[in-house]
Amino acid sequence: GAAVDGGVAGLDPVVAGIIGAARALPAWRAFADITRLRELRAAAAPTWDAVDVLALPVVPTTFRHEEVAADPVATNRVLGTWTSFANLFDLCAAVAPTAPRADGHPWGVQVLAPAWHDGVVAPLAQDLWAATVGRGPAAAAPGPPPGGTGDGMPPGTVALVVAGAHLRGEALEHQVVDCGGVWQATARTAPVYALHLVTESPPRPGLVRCAGAGAAIEVDVWALPPAGWARFVAAGVPGLAVGRVEMADGRALPGFVAAAEEAAGRPDLTPYGGWRAWRAAGSPR
Repeated sequence: GAAVDGGVAGLDPVVAGIIGAARALPAWRAFADITRLRELRAAAAPTWDAVDVLALPVVPTTFRHEEVAADPVATNRVLGTWTSFANLFDLCAAVAPTAPRADGHPWGVQVLAPAWHDGVVAPLAQDLWAATVGRGPAAAAPGPPPGGTGDGMPPGTVALVVAGAHLRGEALEHQVVDCGGVWQATARTAPVYALHLVTESPPRPGLVRCAGAGAAIEVDVWALPPAGWARFVAAGVPGLAVGRVEMADGRALPGFVAAAEEAAGRPDLTPYGGWRAWRAAGSPR
């Protein structure tokens, strides 16, 4: 209150007006509104027993800058139609950019769930993005995309192959996403690798190229912007190093591998065909 009344450098006058208007609201009104909000949350709670997520457009329409400037409160109220309640109801959401509207304006879909369900909404939003934009007909066509590097990745990105906790849906997926990573596909390596448990705490697998017969190991392929890729790789993963991973489709992509000496004598997960299958089997040593 006092800071706004005294003037805060750079504070938008519209925001200042909204905050200043609160001086006319009595304290009892705030508590009455909190009580009403709790009632509404309780009424909505059973919804999440029946559905995993709620999918909605992000905005009901779009406005030009001059339209917002002419009536900022009204236009922003419209833009918040399907988003403002998420904060009030303590939900989490992930947004997927989808195909633009017929008039060329951008469009997106949000996937919402209760708080702490980020691991549910994030993969779904990535799948939706991949189905509508990231891996649409042009990207799915044979051969590299226009302007690409010949490795089948989206232009301007670098591939990263992972085989363990950085797989989509696993515990450290967020580290890849935080660096701008976008999941591309679950695939398999060429049948020339073994998978060993290279560290125990936390458990972490590593790909090792076999001198003789190997197996096709399940992996995930991520696409990262160059700066994000460098930041992620610079952080390092204990027991692993970055190398080239041969894929079943003939590509050779950068990814995390284990040196043969790191895997010597370590538990062999190769018969399970991948980290997910090994974990589903109860993570036997």
